[in-house]
Amino acid sequence: CSSDLPMLTRRSLLRSVPAFALASSNWAQSAKPSIRLRSLHSFTLAVSNLKRSVEFYQGLFGLPVQFRQSGSVGLRIGSGPQHIRLVQSAKPEIRGYSMGVDKFDRASVAAKLAAHGIAHEDLFVADPDGLRFQLLAANDCGVSACGPLERAPSKGLLPLRDLSHITLRVSDGPASIAFYQRLFGMPVLSRQGTMGIGLAVGSHRQFVFLSSAGRTPQLHHGCFTMPGFQPDAVFKKLSQFGLKPRPSADAPDKIGRAHV
Repeated sequence: CSSDLPMLTRRSLLRSVPAFALASSNWAQSAKPSIRLRSLHSFTLAVSNLKRSVEFYQGLFGLPVQFRQSGSVGLRIGSGPQHIRLVQSAKPEIRGYSMGVDKFDRASVAAKLAAHGIAHEDLFVADPDGLRFQLLAANDCGVSACGPLERAPSKGLLPLRDLSHITLRVSDGPASIAFYQRLFGMPVLSRQGTMGIGLAVGSHRQFVFLSSAGRTPQLHHGCFTMPGFQPDAVFKKLSQFGLKPRPSADAPDKIGRAHV
């Protein structure tokens, strides 16, 4: 998985993804940002064995523990407070993600959601496909009171720098673009062939990638950035850890750059 995608121009987008481009162009001309985003913040993985999953991510990435709660652990990414939240569950899945709001004020965010006619529960919001995300302060550590970091037992094989993007499978690309741009004023940042487009989150080349590929809507995956990314070296270390790259679901004959 790589975040090194080319910047999008209107001409290239119109040629490659006309349905997405039309919605994006219309909203870019008419929408005013309502809730200003600063960054991707975290995503939640429901796992069947919490202890085993913590050991896996710490062994591979050397992530320190940022917080512990009953039935969940937050593993810090880079300098934080971005993190992976692991939650004990009988049903393993990617459960949701969160985005940090610039100059966060809970009452103000709630009022703006209401002005857009969007229902929420503790600032958890569902998009047109029912895919859930939470809005919170960009410096939120994941719980009400975070203690000192717990270092991982080892430094791991692959250091992570930050979150890169979240990929969503959506049923109606233009409707999803309209939703995110109307609510957040997210500009188009990137493209990937004819599969979809990335909407920028903040100013650090993070994005939400919307893929309208005819599949069941889902939060498909999260992607990280890492210093000095070299695909061959990454695959070698993954192999040392006992992992094999898996074929891309969109192109089974090709191996994703770091999909495991």
